[in-house]
Amino acid sequence: MTLAYPNILADAVEKECWKRVHLSHFSDCTTAPRNGLISGCYPLDKYYTAKPEFQRLKEIKKAVGE
Repeated sequence: MTLAYPNILADAVEKECWKRVHLSHFSDCTTAPRNGLISGCYPLDKYYTAKPEFQRLKEIKKAVGE
């Protein structure tokens, strides 16, 4: 979650709340490195969506039924 929303702790302490839109329930940030790909927030960050690793990650997830 800290990859998708690195300021979550600061927002929680300073503002006593956090931005729900930044919370991720995807496992891509850990599935990718476990399979030799770079870690990142593939579904929410356009930087990673544009990378060729995004297609490979989709293939991996499809193969395991995610």
